[in-house]
Amino acid sequence: MNKRGFIKTLEAVLAVLIVFIFIFSLSQKGSSNNAVQTMKDMQEGLLSGISKDDKFRSCIVSATKENLPFIGVGNEQDPCFEEGLKDYITNSLPSRFVKQGDERYRIWVCDVNDCTLPELSGKYVYTSAVIISSDLQDYKPRVFRIWMW
Repeated sequence: MNKRGFIKTLEAVLAVLIVFIFIFSLSQKGSSNNAVQTMKDMQEGLLSGISKDDKFRSCIVSATKENLPFIGVGNEQDPCFEEGLKDYITNSLPSRFVKQGDERYRIWVCDVNDCTLPELSGKYVYTSAVIISSDLQDYKPRVFRIWMW
């Protein structure tokens, strides 16, 4: 008689344990989707701010084709250095993406008809883009893309 009660109790404990493992595994899958949505929201907020700022739009559109890879690097070669595009990006992103020397993002600007992809290293790479089309003087649409890993 005593053995039967022990076995029933053991079965109940194992059933509860299996249910908890199942719920835990489902919650982990949902959190990865939440991380993707958070990354997308960060990128789109940043791109929205850049596309609405006249200074940033003007420097992106007026940059020569040779200077496009230097947009957002934050040095004297950067056509948007005076406007502070690099500072805007650095202040908008969380600190884990902007550690000096170990930045985990990349800005890529190119013409709409001639756009190549950069070499990136990261297990998971997320990207969003916006087209900066004109500043009333020039009509040179450019693709402004941010890559984060």
